[in-house]
Amino acid sequence: WQRIPAVFVCSVLVFANARLASPDDAPKSNDAAPDLREIVLEAFLSADAALRSGRGAGRYRYFRESPESEMKLVTDGAVEATFSGARYNVQLNYDKEFLGVQRRIIVYDGDAVAASRFTPNISQTGAEGDVFDANARGKIVAPDFCHFPWDVAHLSYSLSVVSSLFEHVPRDRLKFQRLPDGDIEYRHPLGTGGSRAIYRCRAMDAYHVGEVQVGEDGRVGHRFHCVWAQAGDVWFVKSMREELNRPKHSEHWEMEYMSFEPNVEIDPKLFTLDALDLPGGARLIDRRGPQQALEKAVHYVPVPDKKVEATVKELVKEVAKLPTRPTRSVRPGPAMATPRGRATWYGLVIANAAILILAIGWARHRRNARAKNADSGIAQK
Repeated sequence: WQRIPAVFVCSVLVFANARLASPDDAPKSNDAAPDLREIVLEAFLSADAALRSGRGAGRYRYFRESPESEMKLVTDGAVEATFSGARYNVQLNYDKEFLGVQRRIIVYDGDAVAASRFTPNISQTGAEGDVFDANARGKIVAPDFCHFPWDVAHLSYSLSVVSSLFEHVPRDRLKFQRLPDGDIEYRHPLGTGGSRAIYRCRAMDAYHVGEVQVGEDGRVGHRFHCVWAQAGDVWFVKSMREELNRPKHSEHWEMEYMSFEPNVEIDPKLFTLDALDLPGGARLIDRRGPQQALEKAVHYVPVPDKKVEATVKELVKEVAKLPTRPTRSVRPGPAMATPRGRATWYGLVIANAAILILAIGWARHRRNARAKNADSGIAQK
């Protein structure tokens, strides 16, 4: 994924290049600009302060174009998003996923992003997890490496962090205007190459940013569009669409909440590694920082004690059911008659019993794994 988030394009790049253009090239503000600027800023700040947590459920889709095919739907599934402050938990249950994943869980705990994926293509456990650096861009922590594009705790930031934009872009480079339908539009150039960013704030959405276009005349390279909704006095993004338009390599992402509850109490356990729901024995790869030796960063989820106890008890029952063969009595020799000899004999018996139990456990594990894979294959068909 070579996505360029709008906040990066419209804040960092603009801030770096804002003073490269000559004063003659800078768009002139109109007389009403200060008033319109304050309206847009107040809408952003009030919505940002009012939404402290949330829980939503809806649908997520990903479309992709390639030189061999036109734009088509490659990922489609149910999404459940939960957040509290900056922390978030995203659970995706796919009906269709271009990598063959059936389920994915993404967790940001305020420090790092962790994700688990579930697919029969992963041997033994059918699941695997990863831990990544947060890779924050300002206040945005988007889980780019987890095949999901947005920070659900700050969905509106994907369009624009208005306060940061207004702080870093000089006033004389921001041009505001009131459109005939009452909406507010503002724009600014990106460097000296003719590219610009255009923002539209709809009156019906209390002047929150609802659309962003980044590109040159006649061509929009990056577009964001969102629909706002209100629950009581709280405004939130109900649906989001992002378009990255490149010749023969365009990508579109969509998400829409069918239900959303703002400012609800959230269980902090949703922002821990346990929330990844990885089974015992699954591999967890720590990909934070430089990884010269990948094998040192691989961990395995321990099997819960209760499951171990249940497995051992089951194996003991299986061993008790095994048929026994008649043996002829053997008179113990001098070595066996000594206490040390008897201890050695008992040790050999215990060791052989342990090997037998492990062999039976391994056989049962393999049989269950094959049955699970077969059931997964049937479910997919």
